[in-house]
Amino acid sequence: MADKRDFLDDIIDIQSDFQAVSNPLGSLADALTGETKVKEWDPSRYKDRPTVSKGSCIRYLTDGASSCRACMDVCPVDAIEIAGGRMSISDDCRECGLCVGVCPSEAFKSRLVSPRNLYDAVARGAMAHEMCYVTCTRALGRYPKPNELVIACVGAISPEVWFSVLSDFGNVAVYLPLGICDRCRTTTGENCYVEAIGQAEEWSGQALGLKVDESDLNHSTRREWERKQFVNNMVKNTALVMGKTNPMVAAVRNATSLIEEHNKRIRRLESSLNVLSGNPTDHRRRTLVQRRQLVMTTLQTQPELVDNLDFKVATCDSGLCTMCGDCVKVCPTHAIELDKQGHVRISASHCIGCDACTVACPEDALSLIAAQAEDIVIADESEAKSKANEEKQKQELERLKKEGKRRFEQGMSSLGKFVENVGDSLEKLADEAADKSGGGH
Repeated sequence: MADKRDFLDDIIDIQSDFQAVSNPLGSLADALTGETKVKEWDPSRYKDRPTVSKGSCIRYLTDGASSCRACMDVCPVDAIEIAGGRMSISDDCRECGLCVGVCPSEAFKSRLVSPRNLYDAVARGAMAHEMCYVTCTRALGRYPKPNELVIACVGAISPEVWFSVLSDFGNVAVYLPLGICDRCRTTTGENCYVEAIGQAEEWSGQALGLKVDESDLNHSTRREWERKQFVNNMVKNTALVMGKTNPMVAAVRNATSLIEEHNKRIRRLESSLNVLSGNPTDHRRRTLVQRRQLVMTTLQTQPELVDNLDFKVATCDSGLCTMCGDCVKVCPTHAIELDKQGHVRISASHCIGCDACTVACPEDALSLIAAQAEDIVIADESEAKSKANEEKQKQELERLKKEGKRRFEQGMSSLGKFVENVGDSLEKLADEAADKSGGGH
């Protein structure tokens, strides 16, 4: 069935056609002057040497006792060393970002492939276009289009990021030509993205698309988006004064505002967690890693997905605990503390399920168990209040409708009686007039 069109679609198409012919000599002038609008392809722009925080590294905090070596195992050139109180990245680093994607405590950081930045980049492309593609520098080999997210290696995206993307957007795919990974020196990248995407698909119950032929890529913008942007520009350019409650303005929201709202949800989530878990007695700031932020924010709107997740959190056997505090010292997210009574308290929401505390505990009092739904599903109080207000307004509207109906029926009944009385009076007057007329003859 063909899409329904209206005058707004016609105006948008006319505007696009006009822009195409408004400068007919532009390309000729560029050719004569040697200027070009084609942006130069530079793969190095999409690569970034990661930085590392020793205070967040599980293996470093436990002085090598932890079994965690995810970064070292994934590095294709063995550029990472964590031993003897040292932690370093050699100059052999390929800047692929794989260490950033696999580090559970996010000790490795890169602006280009941080979980929040990756999610925001996909959101911009997915909301404005019919499809959004995630690809790597080797696969693309040209300057990307607005709906193409290019990173050094697709394997740098963690399962948690993919989970949030798949749960929130149904128009995202990976573009990797057949055999492209076989020719890449980042030899561990393929296994990384296969495992990460597979895990995310299991968690979300959604499948990620795959494109292997560039000719199959769709770069069309969403007509719904074009309509919103057109109206948005019209509102701005004509300086219309409208209230925020105006439905037309409320409907016109671009990608930036939607991403900002997502970030606000994350900030509200962290605030709620601080209230629920209480302030640490040692004044250390708990860290909610970005990948956990994305997962928990997604679960606020889709709590039914929690049963698909398999997170682990630490628990303490108070009967074995001697309150030595070794677990507190090594926790990379500061999820563990000793309260004023000397008891171990663990914020399950901040715990990333690493083995740092279990390794450090001399009494084996700590172990990892499956996280409970209430540990990672935190209601958005702001949204809950908004829904409560909406429900209250709805109930009030229903009450007013019923009251209006009652008064209407009451009024109609009164009107009926009035009409009936008027009719009786007129009939009586007519009878009296007839009697007088008869008496006159």
